[in-house]
Amino acid sequence: MRRVLMLVTPLAVMAAGCGQNPEVVVEAAPPEVVVQAAQPEFVVEVPSTTAGVTSGIVVTGEGRSSGTPDVLTVDLGVDVFRSSVSDSMAEAARLGDAILAVLQDHGVEEPEIQTRDFSVFPEFDFRQGRERVVGYRVSHVLSVDVRDIASAGEILDASARAAGDDFRVRNVRLSIDDNASLLDQARDAAWDDAFHRATQLAALSGVELGPPVAINESPTPIVPSLRTGGFYASDLARSTVAEIEPGEASVSVAVEVLFPILGSDA
Repeated sequence: MRRVLMLVTPLAVMAAGCGQNPEVVVEAAPPEVVVQAAQPEFVVEVPSTTAGVTSGIVVTGEGRSSGTPDVLTVDLGVDVFRSSVSDSMAEAARLGDAILAVLQDHGVEEPEIQTRDFSVFPEFDFRQGRERVVGYRVSHVLSVDVRDIASAGEILDASARAAGDDFRVRNVRLSIDDNASLLDQARDAAWDDAFHRATQLAALSGVELGPPVAINESPTPIVPSLRTGGFYASDLARSTVAEIEPGEASVSVAVEVLFPILGSDA
């Protein structure tokens, strides 16, 4: 005889004993209470004599400082035109390698050389009412940082001789590698100028000047004073060394300051 095992649960026993369906009670879980920490309150204390000041004596001070540029950035490269795109590409690559060799020979390190522009496009002849491709132009321009400005002219001359009539120079920019000290000097001068103006205006109007409650600074970029002997690819190809003078580079800072009026001297 086969035995059948039955699993009897306590709920089944209760149902059998009671003779009726068991009552199922579902208790709702107590609500979860989330307590959010209050955000800290940040209070900026302003002296009572100037709290809430929105008007007073407003002046703008200007300061300027100058220094000698120590970096020359030049965009140079080749512009090659040949009858086929393969010939143009090959010639541009050959001349570009020649320029890179010149830069390396003059101590320009690889991080100072960056491709600025590379383009390939066809040129057309539209004569006789039709469009005809006459060749392809390849332009490859490098942005080069020369930290020995005295050697910049020699670099341009040697690059022009290496690339010939396909050599191009587009832009020359002078800058100062670290201008933090110049900015500090200009900022000092701008503050002195602003304070002098405010003090004078307070004296002229017969009022007492309070401590500044608002200052807004507006620095301007370094503006180099570039002086060169002038250079073109045709001149450089004739071994005319470009004369590059670093001159001076200046940086200016303007500060707008609000000084409250504490009272009248009268």
